[in-house]
Amino acid sequence: MARRRFLPIPLILLIPIVLLIIVVVAGVYRFSLSDEEILQKQGLIQVSESDTP
Repeated sequence: MARRRFLPIPLILLIPIVLLIIVVVAGVYRFSLSDEEILQKQGLIQVSESDTP
């Protein structure tokens, strides 16, 4: 009986490749946003109207 392989690459190599793709996508998403947008999403800074004295 010949053993049939379902994946062309071993599963042990597939996991790091998938993790690398996730990191690259997260980095591209982060650098597509400005720092102010990120801080607003985290609630660390207020809207610029409250910055005026």
